[in-house]
Amino acid sequence: MVGVGGAEPWYGEAFGPVLAACLRAEVQRLAAEAAGQDLLAVPDGR
Repeated sequence: MVGVGGAEPWYGEAFGPVLAACLRAEVQRLAAEAAGQDLLAVPDGR
């Protein structure tokens, strides 16, 4: 869970999910790197 506080409510509602998505993407990148895979690669159809 990501919280943004101390600002206007619209600010937290706008930026909270953005920060959570960035954090999730970074964790996925690190996990893929640790596993030796590239989750961001486009499949070649094979």
